[in-house]
Amino acid sequence: MRKTVVLTLALLLACAAGASAGDMNIGAEYLFYTTGLTHNALLSLRLWPASFQLGVGATFGTAASFSITGDWWLRTGSISGSPLGYYLALGGFVTLPDVTFGARLPLGLQLWLLGDLLELFIEAVPYAGLDVTPTAGIYGVGLGAGFRFWL
Repeated sequence: MRKTVVLTLALLLACAAGASAGDMNIGAEYLFYTTGLTHNALLSLRLWPASFQLGVGATFGTAASFSITGDWWLRTGSISGSPLGYYLALGGFVTLPDVTFGARLPLGLQLWLLGDLLELFIEAVPYAGLDVTPTAGIYGVGLGAGFRFWL
């Protein structure tokens, strides 16, 4: 128990140190995949100005699975000075225990609320990869919606 408390405090300190160097987002998303992969609830973390966003996901049901995503945000912008924005990222994914991995290309629309504190978003995520068990190619599109808090 004591180790858990110490590790939690260390993690909070690391997050606070990262947040003081720039902004940090913490978000949640639900991804619905049209083919190939199971639907996924995802938590994300990004330290600004770094262009890399890390996601950790899980699927529960008849067979639990876990996933990790990593995306480099290549392009972001606003749409005509409105609270609407967009982003384009390039990344990868790994899922376990049914081992799959591959590349993904998130394309998203954002709505900024409360200044720049809360971001609501929808995204389409084309992907292609390999399912190792059994060995087969996978591809499709994930459709997601979620929010990110910027601290």
